[in-house]
This record gives sequence, structure tokens and C-alpha cells, in this order.
Amino acid sequence: MAESWNSIRQRIQEYCAGLSLISNGYLLVLIKYKSPPQLVFYCLLWMITTHLILGPWDHFTDFIREPVAQKFEINVDDIVYVGPYYFPLDEKGNQYLNYYTLFGMMILTLITTSSMFCVFWFGQKCYRQIHELAHVVNSKKTKSLQRQLLNALVVQTLIPVVLMFIPITFLFSAPYFEQSFEFGSCCINITVAVYPAIDAFPTLFIIAKYRNVTLSFFKKVRKSFATKYSNAQLSNIADYGNQI
Repeated sequence: MAESWNSIRQRIQEYCAGLSLISNGYLLVLIKYKSPPQLVFYCLLWMITTHLILGPWDHFTDFIREPVAQKFEINVDDIVYVGPYYFPLDEKGNQYLNYYTLFGMMILTLITTSSMFCVFWFGQKCYRQIHELAHVVNSKKTKSLQRQLLNALVVQTLIPVVLMFIPITFLFSAPYFEQSFEFGSCCINITVAVYPAIDAFPTLFIIAKYRNVTLSFFKKVRKSFATKYSNAQLSNIADYGNQI
């Protein structure tokens, strides 16, 4: 069962990797040339926190050495990892609260919370503006478009909440309560890979004109493949008949 799950997870990650590389490559271009300078602060803060505060250290390495070897058959000395170790053991074998790790996780939680706040805050502002605009205009086409935009906005707001914010909240919280979240961490690997691949789907399939063009494209592709397959089959039958 575990091998089957790992195979499925790897396959999903591989398929989503191609789509996410394209979208994230474009996003990096926008970040580099179009984003405000303040965004650099978040990038540096995340990098410094994960590297200096939540990076590998001897006690943590010894703590996860056996589980990593049993679960993944990997020597922990051969990998690079980041993560919280809230309750390490002192020289006498007693647990103590690692305030250094707690501070680092508070920073990451603040970054994640601020991102979630921005999604909801600007999402509801856009929703109100579009909703008010839909009642002002008289054109049926414009009203229909506004309703479609509202639906797309709601779905695009829910996607990161369901696929990223909620799982990450559990992932950040579970170690503090000394609870295992192994299955959840595996799911997060998938959801994080899936998110950039499907983020544009609500706009493509909810907006009527985009949906019609997209479905028309796939129909043409399917028809083209079907025609080529049929021609290939007829050619094989003809060759077989000539041989007889």
C-alpha cells in the first residue's frame, strides 16, 4: 500500500511539475521586473528563517535519523532538510522548549497568515466591486460576464485556501503538540504541486468565451488524433489485405 501511494504521489508530482515550471517561470519574470521592492523583504526573511533558524543541527539530525532511514531508506547525512524541533532533549535527557525554533515558526506562520489575509481581504473587495458593478450596468452580456467573474473569483480564492493554507496550518501546528502528521505531509507535497497547475482553470472554464475556445481546441485535438488513428488503422488493414 505504501509503495503504491508513493508511486501515485510521484506520478502526480511529475505531471504537475511541467505545468508548474511554465507558470512559475512566468511568475519569476513578473516578480523580477514588475513586483514592488517590498516583496524582496519577504523572500529574504523566508530564506534567512529556514536556513539559519530551521536548518539542520546535530540534535535534530540524530532525532530524525532512524525514522528517515526506516521510512525512506535514506541516510539523513546525505540530505538537506528544514523543520521545527520544538522539544529537544538536554544533556540530562529532559525535554525543553526550543524558543529558537518557536521564534522561527512564528515568523513563517506570520508570513503565511499575512498571505492568507491578503487573499481574503482583496478577494472580498474585488467581490464587492464586481457585485456592485453588476447591478449598475444594463447590458445582459456585461451582467453575465460579471457573474462569471464573481464565480471565478470565489473558486480562485478557495483553491489556495484548500490546497495550501489549510494543510500548511495543520503541518505547522502538529509538531508543537507532538503529533504525527505524516499522511498530511505527503498530501501537501501533492497539493503544492497541483496548485500552480490548476490555478488558471477557474478562469479558463468559468468564463464562457474562454471555456468555449478551450473546449473547441480540445475537440479539434481529439478529432485530429482520431483521424490519424483511423487512417493508420485503414492503412494497416490495406497492407494486410495486400499481403494476403
